[in-house]
Amino acid sequence: MNSPTRVVCLGGGYVAVYVVKALSRAIKAGKVHLTVVDRNNYHTFHGLIAEMLGGQIQPGQINSPARRIVPPADFHNDEIDSIDLETRTVDTC
Repeated sequence: MNSPTRVVCLGGGYVAVYVVKALSRAIKAGKVHLTVVDRNNYHTFHGLIAEMLGGQIQPGQINSPARRIVPPADFHNDEIDSIDLETRTVDTC
């Protein structure tokens, strides 16, 4: 069996959410191994910031844990130190 294609998504924002959604079937089938790397362990839903500032909802209600948003991908909570395009590696610190 061939090893899965490795994909790394740098940053855990909306692009990561859509990449996970687009690749979820391939991840579950073992064709793709996706890792999301972000320095924050949460995702902020910016559509509710006005409601939070107006006191209608609590600040914690606009944040979601990143690990809960990105399954079936892996999540790596760290800062990106360097990206080497030649060797196709990403170093975190």
